[in-house]
Amino acid sequence: MPSRLIGKKSKGQAAEYARSWFDGHDITGVEIDRVDYTWSSVAEVRGSATIDGTDGNLRLRWVYYDAEGDLALNGEDGRW
Repeated sequence: MPSRLIGKKSKGQAAEYARSWFDGHDITGVEIDRVDYTWSSVAEVRGSATIDGTDGNLRLRWVYYDAEGDLALNGEDGRW
């Protein structure tokens, strides 16, 4: 989800917002088929899962960010 869609949040805050969408959903059968590192701090993950009883494909963008919510480079303190 591009951060411009959720206001003036940092990329890390936008990623946290997108991740929070999955809270409260029944997610099972997760399979990761592919991970592409599109930038040094960004990974695109593709796979499949069953969400609330419906099978489907996943395409997620993971962002590596620091404690302030800004992009962190690999090797710096941060989290996906």
